[in-house]
This record gives sequence, C-alpha cells and structure tokens, in this order.
Amino acid sequence: MKYFYPVRLNLRIFSVFWLNLLFYFCIGVPSFADNYDPKVEILQRNLTILEYPSGPADGLWGKTTAKAYSSFLNDHDLSVPKNLKSFSLDKIFDVRVNKIRKELAKISHLNEKLNVRDASHLLRRTGFGAHPFEVSALVKMTRADGIAIILDGLKTKARLNKPDFVNKNIPPYFIRHAIDEVENEAEQHLYQLRNSWVNEMLATPTPQVEKLTLFWHNHFVSSFEGVDEKTHLLYLQQNTLREYGFSNFKLLVQRMLLDPGLLLYLSNNTNVKENPNENLARELLELFTLGEGTYSENTVKEAARSLTGHSFNKINFSPYFEKDDHDFGIKNIFSQKKNFDAFELVDVIFEQPSAATFLTSKFWKLYISELNPPNAELSSIANKFQESDFDLLVLISELLASKAFWEESNRGTIIKSPVDLLVGMVRTTGHITKASHLLSERLASLGQNLFEHPNVAGWPGAGSWISSTNLIGRQLEINSFLAS
Repeated sequence: MKYFYPVRLNLRIFSVFWLNLLFYFCIGVPSFADNYDPKVEILQRNLTILEYPSGPADGLWGKTTAKAYSSFLNDHDLSVPKNLKSFSLDKIFDVRVNKIRKELAKISHLNEKLNVRDASHLLRRTGFGAHPFEVSALVKMTRADGIAIILDGLKTKARLNKPDFVNKNIPPYFIRHAIDEVENEAEQHLYQLRNSWVNEMLATPTPQVEKLTLFWHNHFVSSFEGVDEKTHLLYLQQNTLREYGFSNFKLLVQRMLLDPGLLLYLSNNTNVKENPNENLARELLELFTLGEGTYSENTVKEAARSLTGHSFNKINFSPYFEKDDHDFGIKNIFSQKKNFDAFELVDVIFEQPSAATFLTSKFWKLYISELNPPNAELSSIANKFQESDFDLLVLISELLASKAFWEESNRGTIIKSPVDLLVGMVRTTGHITKASHLLSERLASLGQNLFEHPNVAGWPGAGSWISSTNLIGRQLEINSFLAS
C-alpha cells in the first residue's frame, strides 16, 4: 500500500476514521458486560465437569470461582499463582483429557492395541492423511491412549502461519472509494489468507485443530463477497473458530453472535426494531443449532427481535449493542414469554430436544460415516453431550470412543473433500511439489474455494465432491501429484 496521498485524500481517510471513532464512543456500547470473560466461562464449565462447583457459567470472576479453582489446583498438586485470575486453561484441559483417558480405558474395545490400519484410520478421520511417522507413534498404544493424544492436541496453539495483511495499520476498506489502486488489495489479502491456512494445514503438528476449524468454517458460513471483501473479518472469525471450537457449543454460538463477519454476512447490522432482519435468526435456528423443521416462522420473527441492535464497530471490528435499535418488548419463543436478549435466546434454543442431536449428527458425518446412517449409539452420545451442557470435548471423545467409529463397515465411508484429498496426499507422503504454492487454487478448481462458499448452507459435501466434472479433476490432481 502507498503511504502518501494528496491532501484531499488524506482528509477523506481521517474523516472516515474520526467519524467511525465518534460513532463507536458516542453511540455504540459493548454488547456484553464489561467484566465478562469467555475464558472465565470456559474455566467455570470445566471446573463444574470436574466436580468443583464454581457457580453459574456466567464468565464473571468471583469468590466461588476462585475457591473452586484453588481447590482444583491443590487437589492435583499444581502450583497456585499469587493471582488466581491468571489461570491456565491448559492445566485444567490436561486434567480433563487424563480423566477421559482413564474412563475410556475401562471400555473393552478401547483396550485393543492400535495396529497400522487402526492408527491410520484415527489420524485420517481427525486430521488430514496419515504420515508413517505419525502412524508409528501410535502403533501398539491402546485405542484409549490414541484418542487421548488426539484430544490433547486440540489445545489452542499459536498459528505457524499468519497472513501478511494482518499487521497493516489501516485496512484498505476505509479508503476503497477514495483511490482506485486499493480495490485489488482485498483480493491480494484473500490470497494471503487462503495460502496461510493451507500452509497451516500442511505443516501443523496438530491437524486435528485445523480439521475442526474447517468443519466450523462450513458450519458458521461467511464468505469474502458476503462480508464486502473485508478480509480482516474472515481472519478474526477463523481465529474465533480455532480458539473456541473445542470448548463448549453454547459458548461458541454466543461468540459467533458477536462475530463481526457473521453479523455482516447475515445483515444483522441492519436488524433494527422498526424493521427486523430475519437472516441471522433463521440461520441460527436452521443451520447452526436445531435444524430444519424444528421451529415455526413466528419463532424466527421473535428471535430476530431478540437480535436487534447487535452490530460491530467499523474501526476495530469489536461488537457493540445499540440500545435505540433493540426491541425490548416481550417475545414468545418456544412457548416462553419474556424480554429475551441475544444470550437468553441461545439458552432457550439449547433447551429444545433437537439441539443435541443436530450437532451430534453433523459430527457423526465428520468422524464416522457419511454413507452409513447413525445407529442407536448416536442417541446415547447426544444424551451425554446434552448432560454436559454441550461440552465439545465430551462430544468428540464419545464419538471417537464409539464402537461405530472403529467398525470396519464405517471405514472408507467418507468421501474426501478437496482439502482432505490434496492436503492429505501431501501430509501422508511428506512430498512437497513445485506446484504446492498453488494448492488453494487447485482446491477451488475441485469445488472447495476457501472463504467463498456457494451459499449460506456451505459446501454440501458427500456426493457433491464427486460430480462428473469434479471426479475427472480429482483424478487429474492425483495423477499429477504421483507423477511429480
């Protein structure tokens, strides 16, 4: 980006800057309590699961949470910091994974030793491909220990690759209409974002994180064009999915209702009490939480009223709540009458019977099978998921521990997405070709253009990956890779 412009242009840039800043401080207010911390909520939820009562999972630090955390540290011979609020989620995550491993070890079919086929199956389902070194590290462990290793790798880690544009001080969006030369810059940023993610998939030692992030990327859909080519929003959204995608589903849904990319993509920035916009409310119910046919049109309208006034600041993309645009009237949602706000709306949605089975079914297709329908195990897994108040570590561990996951009849029953196919080939062989830098374009040619979904429902997956056109393209890519 050039740094010197005519005076008239500079005035325009700074005018936009100060007008937005004035709007943020004078009109917009944060859309959640100033002392709310999602990390505190994660801590509270984990302490509760480990049977250390920490009060409600409200994200607010108090004496009850401090006492529960202190007891947890003492009971596990962990050092107690001078300031308990400087807690480590990694410590409590490690204890949870170890507890899960011990519980899984009590199940007979999980005490079987992993052979090469089993280890490869576990790695392919939870990541991309299976390199011989990765396989050999798991062989002769028990299945329970192998699952624990996969779960342990879900801990949030720093990205290996970060796109260059995130370090720029002023995104081009504020001056797009002031100078023609920046109109192509957003496309360059999208190219950087795609390549940085593909490189992360290729090089990361924890592909299970990227596999899960890719799943959420196709669950909470936002596209480059749909966010008005504001690539920063897509980057921030991806970080949120990576950071909270293995914590708690209710919490993740709440974080996404504050996500500027999703708010813009589904037009909630124009959702005001005088003219409610139903886009976000409809997809929240149908695509994100409950599934089609589980709600009425009136529920959509009432949910949209609960989401009025939620938008984001155009300078730093932080969420805010505009009181004057919010409908504070009584809403009737699932036969409950109340002045629901956005988070109370999430609570009542997750009280519905289909909330647990909807996501469990999607994860079944991710980890177990797209072709063989779920069996009775799914109901049991969904019940445990619901009883945990929608803890994602419970959901993932139960699916990987299920008999269905290890059955021969479910192996080879997931049609590889272009990412699974191409990234998996590279990771399995460890071979980087001269054309590896074009991998994101090749994914697009096979129908999986990252950050450019076909519609709000995302890529349909399954048989759509092997249409007559795509099947030829996939064969050509495989032949080209093998020839190299």
